[in-house]
Order: sequence, then structure tokens, then C-alpha cells
Amino acid sequence: MYCFRLFHLETFFFQPGEVQYTSSYNEQTLADHGVTTYTKSADFDTRNKPVNQNNFEAEKTVTFIGDATGQMVSSESLALDTAGNYSRTKQSFLCPFAAGNGAVTPQFCNIVAAGSDVSMKQVVLSTKAGDRFIAASADIPVALDYAVTINGPGSEPALGDVTAYMNVHSKEGRMSKIYEEDEGDLIGIVYRPGLGSDLSYSEKTSASGAIWTFQKDMAYVSGARRT
Repeated sequence: MYCFRLFHLETFFFQPGEVQYTSSYNEQTLADHGVTTYTKSADFDTRNKPVNQNNFEAEKTVTFIGDATGQMVSSESLALDTAGNYSRTKQSFLCPFAAGNGAVTPQFCNIVAAGSDVSMKQVVLSTKAGDRFIAASADIPVALDYAVTINGPGSEPALGDVTAYMNVHSKEGRMSKIYEEDEGDLIGIVYRPGLGSDLSYSEKTSASGAIWTFQKDMAYVSGARRT
């Protein structure tokens, strides 16, 4: 299991412009009474990442051929929990035109999880998981991707059960202007933070029995700029 968290050292109460992320990955595979080939790679990098790279990535391939009582059980999940306070747009975005859409970027609180559960007598299983949550500016969106593919060994089908899923809960804020004062060259503006949207999304796909091919790709992107 891998768990990563970035937080403000002085206090757990959010300061303006502060953002916290928690990325959690878990994978467990048990293969009993059969022939198993298992290959896996995992990498974590805390440097700022552009849109085509991830902070965390994991890939695995498992081939299992069980005997009369053989069974392989595998579960995998990747979750990303994000929360941030409001910030000045011109200080958060590299794009010089971002502040034209609003002087203040609202607060947010989002969580997404994706994964798979497999129980098979024979199977060739491949999965790929990754997420990005560290970037030089808010122009780079947060992202999570998960993919699972199941085939049978050789010319035979996979035998058993598979489920792949994604769950999302997104709360996006808004900054309502409640007061503005113009004194010559000085402009004072007061905003009231509030909840702008509350969205929940949940889905899963399952297959059971003799499975010739099962493939599912899931992707989550959250940011003011999506690409």
C-alpha cells in the first residue's frame, strides 16, 4: 500500500491558496493451486508534472492457470482525495488570460476512486493505474486513470468473475462578491465563499462465466483548464 499527503505544516486549517492531496493505492493478489506468472512495476515521483505525465503509476500482468481446485483472487484500487482553499487567480495560473474570468479561484473538495476485483480459475489479467496531483501551476489539471483487461490463456476463455468501477464525489465552490469600494487607485473587494456545485458519480461493470475479452478504461480530469 502506498499513501502520500501534502499539507501545511503550521495548521490543519486551510490558508488562502493552500491545497492538500492524498493519493492512496492498494493491490492484493492471492493465487492458489495452479501455475502463476506475476509481473509488476510501480513508480512515484513528487516533482511537478505536465499534462502527459503522472506522479504515481503502477502496472501489472498476471497469468494464472488453476488445477481442479485452483483460484486466483485479485483486488486493486487507486484513490485521490483533493481539497483546496480559494486563491488569487493571477498568482495560481501561468496563463496570463486566466484572471479575466475571475480575480479569485474558488475553493474545492473532490474525491475519486477506481479499481477492479477479480476471482478466476484461469486468466490473463493486465491493469494500469496512475494519477497526477503535483504541478507547477493550476493550469495543469488533476487526473486519475485506471484500465483493466482480461483475456483467456492461449485459445481458451478466462473463467470466473470480474468487476471494474469508478466513484466520484465533487464539490466545487464559488466566490460571491458582496462588497466593493473604489478609492482612487485602491479597490477593495470582499467575497463570500460558498458551495457552487455538488456532484456524485458512481458506476461499475461486471462479467461472469467464460470471458473471452473484458476491457475497461476509466479517466478522471479536474481543473479549470482540462487539456
